[in-house]
Amino acid sequence: MAGKIFGDIPTAVRKSYDNFCDIRGKEKDKFHTPFWDAVVLTTADDDQKVAFEHQIEQKLKRKEIPLGIPYLVFSDPPGPRAGCGTSLMNAICLLRELYGEKLDSYRILLISCGGQSQRLPSATILGKVFMALPMGSPPLSLFEYKLFSYLPLLERMNPGFLHVASDTIEVFDLGNEKSWSFEKPGFTAVAHPSSLEIGTTHGVFVLTQMIGGGQHITEMRDCLSVLQKPSVEKIRESHAVQKGMVNCSDKEFVYTDSFFYFDQQVAKKLETFYKAEEPLECEIDAYGDFFQSLGPEANIDFTRNLNNVSTVEPRLIEIREKIFYLLRGTPLNVMTLNCSKFYHLGTMREYINNFCVDETLKTQMGFASQTFCKFIPETPCDKSQQKMFCPLGCLIHSLLSEQSDIAQAAIVEFCNLPSEANIASNCILSNCSAKRDTIIYIPSNTFMHTVAIYLPSRKDTESRRVSYATVLFHVDDNIKKKVDHSSVLSVPYLDTSLGEYASMTSLTERDLFSEDCKTYSLWSARLFPVCSSMEKSFQCALDILSAIRDMKPFNLAGYRLTSMVDIVKYKDVASMLKYRQQLYEEISRQ
Repeated sequence: MAGKIFGDIPTAVRKSYDNFCDIRGKEKDKFHTPFWDAVVLTTADDDQKVAFEHQIEQKLKRKEIPLGIPYLVFSDPPGPRAGCGTSLMNAICLLRELYGEKLDSYRILLISCGGQSQRLPSATILGKVFMALPMGSPPLSLFEYKLFSYLPLLERMNPGFLHVASDTIEVFDLGNEKSWSFEKPGFTAVAHPSSLEIGTTHGVFVLTQMIGGGQHITEMRDCLSVLQKPSVEKIRESHAVQKGMVNCSDKEFVYTDSFFYFDQQVAKKLETFYKAEEPLECEIDAYGDFFQSLGPEANIDFTRNLNNVSTVEPRLIEIREKIFYLLRGTPLNVMTLNCSKFYHLGTMREYINNFCVDETLKTQMGFASQTFCKFIPETPCDKSQQKMFCPLGCLIHSLLSEQSDIAQAAIVEFCNLPSEANIASNCILSNCSAKRDTIIYIPSNTFMHTVAIYLPSRKDTESRRVSYATVLFHVDDNIKKKVDHSSVLSVPYLDTSLGEYASMTSLTERDLFSEDCKTYSLWSARLFPVCSSMEKSFQCALDILSAIRDMKPFNLAGYRLTSMVDIVKYKDVASMLKYRQQLYEEISRQ
């Protein structure tokens, strides 16, 4: 059995953060640590691109990120959902147009951000990569974390691309090992030790056997093939199971995929292919389609496996086969991070667990329970009557009354709640604003998020005004699940069903779904009343919660209703960022 691996992730993370703080708000010629030549974010469409550019502009203005660096946002090509593989190739081509041969000497951080975040709607409009973390003042976003967390790798990285996801936190300690590098030709994939169960939902590396493997903090391994979301039986059959590393909770474990690097030669190969084949008109996944083409035991059979494909487009198999032959024989090096952990922020439950429950992550990242918040006395003239404010939840960038009672497993971010708020367990409140005298009670398992929208007038489609809708779900609602029209009213919603909700609120099925609706889901259901202010919208959502709790009717028939589909289409990013800036200024005042 291998000996225990001793690493210090909290110290490693803190060191990277401190190095980043030394260059935040400074021009590139003042940097004392290596940094990226360019940072690229890929988005699903032009609207998301504009939202990202607005937020980057704000961060530059407030000097929250390094200056003098190209921060580039590229939207995916129009047509069917692109997938991170298509986004990656499109980004390479656009970078080549910008930089020409200079690109060959650059080290690029490429953050794949496409998608609508349907399972975590608080990140739908402004993007998961800009989600606030409970650390820093003002709080860091995932974007800043991505900028600094991979910096220790740059000292041994040749020109090329580091491709990372937008909704993950990877923590690691590289130790003092000298053998690792991102200087070998081809791909270099980073791998985390994981249980076999976790392996069934990720890519799993089949590595050559190594005597004493898993004994060092960081190791370079040869890879035979990559399995994509395999069954436990397939993992065992492929000899992907590793044994003997004490740090893993199980004696048996696998190495799962994470971020990856590829050199400029691979980039040119992908660029040439993409220019010859565009438009691809199908979803290509870098992990599923690139990695399964690599390694001496790679098999073309995966190109016809459509189990993990959301939409099967006509050219999908053809393009997959061409990618297989394009990349076959390209080296795949695997860098195992044996003192590391991978966290995903993809769902509401993951969000709550990672920020409120997981003590290991809190320690590793230095998460705080209160981050950039201001607490308002309920009765400023009579401090003797005030009760002690003792928040337990995760509070980020918010104004709150000192009378509030917030459960430990609850997240409040970008909220203005000046009066007493009682928030039960497993709740998420995001971007909500209440009137001064509104006492708030939020039942357990509630998700609330207020969004600014520009809806066209019913009478004059050219006329638009700023309105607001508070998105309201149970944290376990399956928002993206599509159902047949015949069963739509039985879909669970807010601890009841759509049919019961419609009956309680005096709505009909026609109110909930437009006549031209093609897919039926909570995502496409018109559930949220449109109001003239954030405060009225939030109050309306509170009234709906009270009606459901008390089983009393609440008439929504007179309201204009909107869905998440409409919200994405008519979002008003500028108004949302203006509200957050005003909140920032209020909290900053002493």
